[in-house]
Amino acid sequence: MKLIIVFLLILPTLFAQNNDRNAIHNHESFNSLIKGDWHLAQIEIVDGYNIFSDTNRFISQEIHNKKITITTDSIYNHHDSTLRYYVRNRNFSYKIQYDSKMRTNYLKLYEGKIRKLVEVESYEIIKCTIDELIIKSYQVINNDLGYTSISIVYTYRKENVSDLLKEFSDDWFYCSKQRNSFMTENDSLIYEFTRTFNDSACQKSDNHIGLEFTRENYDNIVKFEFFDEFSGVLGKLKYSIDPKNNLIYLISKSKSYVYKYELVNNEKLILSLDTAKTQKINTHTTK
Repeated sequence: MKLIIVFLLILPTLFAQNNDRNAIHNHESFNSLIKGDWHLAQIEIVDGYNIFSDTNRFISQEIHNKKITITTDSIYNHHDSTLRYYVRNRNFSYKIQYDSKMRTNYLKLYEGKIRKLVEVESYEIIKCTIDELIIKSYQVINNDLGYTSISIVYTYRKENVSDLLKEFSDDWFYCSKQRNSFMTENDSLIYEFTRTFNDSACQKSDNHIGLEFTRENYDNIVKFEFFDEFSGVLGKLKYSIDPKNNLIYLISKSKSYVYKYELVNNEKLILSLDTAKTQKINTHTTK
């Protein structure tokens, strides 16, 4: 029997903000995503404006314990208790504005009283998901000795997400004699993945799933492969993590899947479909 291999490239846009730049996504959903507590994970300085091109970049190693809280109309800075000196926190009002010419959303910060608000900063929103907020400021440096421009990219994540991304990052394998239904809405199986590929176990099995969690540009990506005795499927999609509820979202443009996860001693990854949340997210997507 010939083995037929199908290559799938799933292009996800759900929850994404900057990769589908044709229009602003569901505004109500976006406003709910941006609200909450965010922890600064990384500051990156990029040469020029286009951060997605192959340009020089520098990742700052001086990341302090920075936390912000975003509400319906305000951004609050939390004091960093690890600092030896006092830093006055500035809190801001904000608005999200969509630029139809640039096809980009901007986070605009304001200070002052309601009737006399003054814009103090504008950030391009690169990404806004349930677990990650990435914004960019563009700076022109112009003095008597020269002229240049840089982009400063700020990556914020929900609490514990950075640690979980490291724990997920790797190859995971699942082998079974039972035909799997992974990434289907009727999936009722419990999958126990291991980091180490077990040759002897997988040779005796008819079904094999491989997952590789990685990062491409500013997206968290899971590459997958499904094999049985007749066919194989290869592809990739985006993912987001909800550590508060132990959920992982496997996100595609047409259909997405929400799995409950459990990490055991950093060696086993157990996944089971949350049917209700999967149906809800797909109903919302198709509206």
